Amino acid sequence: MKVKDLLIILKKQYQNFNNLSEVVKEKKEILINNEYDKLFDVISEEEQILLKIQLAEEERLSTMDNIFKELKINSEEYRIEVLINALTDKVNPEVLKSLKNYELLMKARINEVTNNNKLNMMLIQQSRSLINETIHAVINEGTKSLIDRTG
Repeated sequence: MKVKDLLIILKKQYQNFNNLSEVVKEKKEILINNEYDKLFDVISEEEQILLKIQLAEEERLSTMDNIFKELKINSEEYRIEVLINALTDKVNPEVLKSLKNYELLMKARINEVTNNNKLNMMLIQQSRSLINETIHAVINEGTKSLIDRTG
C-alpha cells in the first residue's frame, strides 16, 4: 500500500507550507518597514514555494487516487479524513495518527498563511490609498496645484 509514500508527500507539503508561512511573514515585515527594494526577491521566493506546493499537491492527489483505487474507496474527494476512515482497522494506528496529525498541522499553517495574506493585502491597500491621496493633493485641479501639469 502507498500510505507510506503519502506520509512522505505530506511531510514535504507541510515543510512547503512552513516555508510559505515564513516568506509571507517576511513580506509583511517588508511592507510594514517600507523596504520595497526587498519585495521583488520575497515575491519571487514565494512564487517558487507556491510551485513546489502545487507539484506536491499533484503528487498527493495521484498517490491518493492509487490508494483509493486499491482500497476500492468510492469518493470524489481525496481528503485525508476520508482515507483515515477507510484505513481504520487496516493499518497501524500510528499511521492513522500521523495522517491526522499532518492534516491538523497543515490546516493550522494554511490558516496562518491566509491570515497573514489578508493583513498584507490590507497593508498594500492602505499604502495605495495614501499614495493616491498624496498624488491628488499635489496635483490638485485648478490653479492651486503644486506642479504645472501642462508641461
